Amino acid sequence: ADHRELVQRQKMLVVRREQELEQRLFAHTFQKQQIITHGICVTGQEQMVRRTVRGGAGTRPVASVLALCRAVVRPMMAQRYGRIINIASLSALLGPAGQTNYAAAKAGVVALTQSFAKEVARSGITVNAISPNAETDMVASIPEDRLDELRAQVPMGRFSAPAEAAPAVAFLASEEASYITGVVLPVDGGLSI
Repeated sequence: ADHRELVQRQKMLVVRREQELEQRLFAHTFQKQQIITHGICVTGQEQMVRRTVRGGAGTRPVASVLALCRAVVRPMMAQRYGRIINIASLSALLGPAGQTNYAAAKAGVVALTQSFAKEVARSGITVNAISPNAETDMVASIPEDRLDELRAQVPMGRFSAPAEAAPAVAFLASEEASYITGVVLPVDGGLSI
């Protein structure tokens, strides 16, 4: 009973923290909020059939992205302008083995991006995402032999540097992209083709 009570308290604490984050973000959003870029980054290299599934494990990251979008959209709607750029992942489209939770969470970000784009388009707000395959700390945690196999699948023969995703974000935030919404732009060296 003590363990269950502790787990329940931890769950309530996480929910309260997410609610507080949403309230603080809304309270501190600048009047002229125009562009927001954000993403989530959690993974585990284990097959789903071997993994213990805990309640909310795949939904919490998407809920955080949704909370951030909701927090910034009101000022954007008031000024009838805004750019929201989510960071998805190629995993959302390819569904690699051993990354079920991560792929599902990123697929949720893709669906959120597309649905939210439809909801706010008439308010002058675009909502897009990029799906990079950047060599981040998370990718570096993958065993080197597996990384070599993954790199070999990329037509350009390597993962991108994180900075190589920045021009895609800058483009989606620009006036030149004002008629682009609900798009997931791959920044993946041709892996998605």
